Amino acid sequence: MRSESNLLTHAEIFHLTRQIREISWKTFKSRLVCEKMLVDISTSAIHINDIQSFLDECVERMGRALNVDGVFIWEYDRKTDTMSNTSEWVTEGYPRYKDKLQNLPAGELSWALGILQSNEVINYEDVEDIPECLEKHIMRTMNIKSILIFPMFVRNVFFGVLGFETYESYRRWGEEDIYILRTASQIITKSIESYYAEKALAEANKELEVRVRKRTARLYAAKKELERQQQELLAHREELLKLNKSLIETNDALSALARNFEKGREEILRRVASITSFKIMPLLRELREKTSSKEQKADLDVLASYITELSEGLVKKDNPFANFSNMEAKISAMIKNGLTSQQIAKRLNVSVETVKTHRRNIRKKLGIQNKKKNLRSYLLSNWSQFFK
Repeated sequence: MRSESNLLTHAEIFHLTRQIREISWKTFKSRLVCEKMLVDISTSAIHINDIQSFLDECVERMGRALNVDGVFIWEYDRKTDTMSNTSEWVTEGYPRYKDKLQNLPAGELSWALGILQSNEVINYEDVEDIPECLEKHIMRTMNIKSILIFPMFVRNVFFGVLGFETYESYRRWGEEDIYILRTASQIITKSIESYYAEKALAEANKELEVRVRKRTARLYAAKKELERQQQELLAHREELLKLNKSLIETNDALSALARNFEKGREEILRRVASITSFKIMPLLRELREKTSSKEQKADLDVLASYITELSEGLVKKDNPFANFSNMEAKISAMIKNGLTSQQIAKRLNVSVETVKTHRRNIRKKLGIQNKKKNLRSYLLSNWSQFFK
């Protein structure tokens, strides 16, 4: 038979076994609740409409699942170098301090931030073990007994903190607690990162759409302007065809006369002069009178000067215009027609300084350099003498 003391030992063992099973079941059940909490937070993070509502929902889920008295999120504002309590959950019956904990200078929280910004955890079963600092004073004011705080980094930049606290009793935060809460912290920070990335992408897309609409409007306006210019060109096409026909006749005549140059040099000059004087020049004058564009008038004047030079003997030997380069001839015609140096530069796709250099050369070849004579007035009064 077993002694009475032996029976008592067996009873104690039975009782101890039962306690262990109860503790194991409670631990297992608590772990299931925590796992569900993590799943719920992850599910909510899939599509976030409002980041503040999401964070408020997260602290409430964690508070109800983790058997703590309070959960909070503080965010760091880099522009003002301050910390603010942006999300808070406390169990029923305890006061809320969120509104009082806004825009605290980060420099006054140097003890906590020195730890957290180094990506380390603050873990105290008894807040009285914390060194004397403003943070400890705040915790005393809130009657906090135990605290656990995790840093939150978004894209490797310090974003804020996630904290858990008890008011009624002291709590030793074990490795499993820290694992669960760190996992929750990581889920939340990744969700914040994704939210702001999506928001930035949406804003970039919106800005791109605005730019595309503006660019489309500019292209449409440019298209309409191009169509207008095309219509104007078509209006002059018939006149240009007449001129082209006359030029072809002139070219044919010159080709024929070139082959028989020795036989009829005088006849060549006569025919060229005749075609130039009675066919080409009248058409050029008619085109010049019809156009309102100063640029086109300048082009027609230059063309007239070139055609005149083709007729040997029609340009005087002492005509200074005969010594002009092509560019000087164009610029002279444009000056005569009233174009400014800026307009000429834009028309010829050169700099204004280049135009001014040609103007000085033109005055020199005309013999009016260092004379108080207006170049345009001089060209207007002598143009017909250059090309009789």
